Amino acid sequence: EVYTNLKDPEHAIATLQFMEQLDPKDETTYRSLAELYRETDKIEEAMDAMEQALALAPNNPKNLDAFIEIAILNKLKYRAQSTLDKLKEVNPENHKLQKYQEEINQL
Repeated sequence: EVYTNLKDPEHAIATLQFMEQLDPKDETTYRSLAELYRETDKIEEAMDAMEQALALAPNNPKNLDAFIEIAILNKLKYRAQSTLDKLKEVNPENHKLQKYQEEINQL
């Protein structure tokens, strides 16, 4: 968080990669890593990190939400749609559902 607040994404990524080695079952580390990768335009790495987070916590709405955003950036319509369908099951009150559906339909 310190490196992120200092606008130093490279050190933040390195720190999260180290945390990943310490606890490879912490899905929040992968989600944070994915966000930093996305912010630094490393979209494929972001996708890989989110796949790890989803593998560890497949029903976590935060993971599903982040995965949809990255899948949309990658123009992966079917992966985004299937993840959106899962998010609708897990968190039907999510206020982003309609927005995501519109973005997916435009892919």
